[in-house]
Amino acid sequence: MARSEVEAFLAGLAATLFILGVLLIVILFLLRRCHVFAYVGDEGRKVPVRVAVVTRDGTIFDVSRPRTQQRVGQVYLREGRGYVRLYRLELGDDQYEDVGYVDTEGTIYSMEGVPLSKISPQGRRYWWELFLRLHAGVPEGGDDLIGRCIEVGRFRMRRPNEVTLLARGGAALVLYYRWAKKDETPRLAPNAVWDTALPAAFLFAILFVIPGVSDYLGGSRLVLPLLGPKWSYVATGFAVYLMIWLLLHFIKVTWLSMNNEVLAYLTLINRQTGIELWGLTGWTLSVIGIIGSFGDPSLETYLPVFLATFVGFTAAYWIAPGHPWGLRPRSRAESSRRDTTLVTTEGNIVREYEWELDSPFKKLLLSTETRYQEGDIEQIRRANPFHHNWEEAALNARRVTEQIVREGERAPQALQVASYIRGFSEQQGLTFFEEIQAALDFVQEPNIVYLLDEQCEETGYAKEYFRLPAETLYDKRGDCDCKTILAAALMRNMGYPVLLLLSARAAHAALAVGGAPEDPGEGFYFIEHEGEWYYFCETTGDGWKVGEASDRAHIMLADRQARIDLSD
Repeated sequence: MARSEVEAFLAGLAATLFILGVLLIVILFLLRRCHVFAYVGDEGRKVPVRVAVVTRDGTIFDVSRPRTQQRVGQVYLREGRGYVRLYRLELGDDQYEDVGYVDTEGTIYSMEGVPLSKISPQGRRYWWELFLRLHAGVPEGGDDLIGRCIEVGRFRMRRPNEVTLLARGGAALVLYYRWAKKDETPRLAPNAVWDTALPAAFLFAILFVIPGVSDYLGGSRLVLPLLGPKWSYVATGFAVYLMIWLLLHFIKVTWLSMNNEVLAYLTLINRQTGIELWGLTGWTLSVIGIIGSFGDPSLETYLPVFLATFVGFTAAYWIAPGHPWGLRPRSRAESSRRDTTLVTTEGNIVREYEWELDSPFKKLLLSTETRYQEGDIEQIRRANPFHHNWEEAALNARRVTEQIVREGERAPQALQVASYIRGFSEQQGLTFFEEIQAALDFVQEPNIVYLLDEQCEETGYAKEYFRLPAETLYDKRGDCDCKTILAAALMRNMGYPVLLLLSARAAHAALAVGGAPEDPGEGFYFIEHEGEWYYFCETTGDGWKVGEASDRAHIMLADRQARIDLSD
C-alpha cells in the first residue's frame, strides 16, 4: 500500500472516529439519566443490581417491575431541594406521597428533616470510560455501601447550588428502594444481559454437536477471512453463540413485559447455591478445553464451544448468588418464630365457641371460650367510634376501620382465641394454610351469626356499625365488616399479613391473607402484594374456604381503593 493511501486511510479513520464520538456524546446527552444500583449478596461478594432509573426530568422508573408499571415516582425540584414523590400504584398517579428530599450538597433527609444518608452531587469520572459517566456511592465515604448511582449525559461541572441528577438518583435509592420497599431484596438483573449467558451456552453446545454444523461454520461462510481459516472458524462459531445469547436476552425482556416468571427460571439455572463446586468444575473444564485446543488439533473443532461455556459459567459462577435459599416451614410445629403460649381471659360472663376445620384432608373439632367481667362490654363499646356517631365514623370508614383493627386486636379476648388456634395448630401439625382456614372457619357461622347492624339492639339499630373484635366475640353476631374486622385481628395476632378489603363498589367487606408458603394448587383466588400471595377470604355464611372466590371477590380485588394494608 502506498504512503499516500495509508495517510488517506488514517485520515478517513480519524474522521470516522470523530463523527462517531460526536454522535455518541449527542446520544448520551439526549438520553441523559441516572442509573441506580443496589448491592445484593453476602459479605465480601456483593453484586450491584440495577434497580431503578431516574430520567433527566426526575421521573423514577423501577426496572424490576413489568414495563407498564415501572413509573413509580419523581424527584422534583422545589426551593433548592429535590423532593422524592412516590405514586401510590394501587390508586393511580393522582394519589402520591412525598417521603423525603435531597439538598444541594447531596444529604438525603426524611420529610421530618432527619438525615438518612449522603451522596456526592458531583461524582467521579474514570478515564477508561472516556470520562463519559459520573459515579457516586451511597452513602458517600461509608464503609458499607448500600448502592451506587451512575449518571450519563452530563459533561460539565456542577453549578453552584444545583441539585444534580446524580444526587436525585441517590435520593431515589434511599427513599424509594430502601424506604418504600422496606429493604426488599431486589430481583437480580431483570434487564441485565449476563443471566442468559449460561442458557445460551447450553443451547449452543447442543447446536454444535449436530452433524454438519461445524463443517458448515468452517466452510466458505467465514466472518473474518483475514484471520485465516482456523481463527475465522473460531470467530464465526463464537459469533453464532453471541447471536443465541442476544436472542435469549430479547426473549427475556419481551417476557418481562408480560410477567416475571422468566426470572424464576433463570435464577434456577444460574443460581450457585449448593452447586458452587459443579459451576467451578464446568468453568475449569472449559479452561482446560481452551488450552488443550492449542496442542491437540482434534479439539480445535470444539474451541468455540469451550469459549461459550467459559463465558456462560463465568457469568453464572461469579455473578449469580450463592448464599442459602430462604426456606419457610410449612407448619407452626416446624417453626419457632412465633410465640404459641396460651392466653386466657377472666370473668364470670362466658362466651363459648365450637367449630370444625373445613379441610378435605383433616376433620378436626375445635372449641374455646372467652370471658368478660361485669361492665367490660359497655367500656369496650364506648371505645368504638361508631358508638358515639356512626354517621361520622362511616364517612371516614377506611381510617376508622384500620384504627378498630389495630386497637381491637390487643383485646385479651381476641388474643385468647388467636393463641388457642396457634397452639392447636402446633399440636396437630397443621400447615400454615390450614391454620388460616381454622381462623376463617371461626368467624363464619355458626360461631358468628351473620346479621345486619340495623337489626341488632346492641348497636342501637344503626344503619352502619363496625364492631370491635371483642364486641363481635361477645355478641357472637355481626355483618360482613364486623366479621372481617374480627378475622383480620385474629390473623394478625397469629402473625399473618393482612389486606382488609372494604369496597364501596361491591358494597361488601372481606380480607386477603398472606404468609402461607405452600402452593395449594389450582383454583385458588389470590392477589400479589409486595412479592407475596394474599388469598381471598370470605367471612360471611358458612363453608367458605381460603382462596375461594365469592360472587363479589373479583370486584373487590380489582378495586384498588378497597385495600387497607395491614401487612406490617
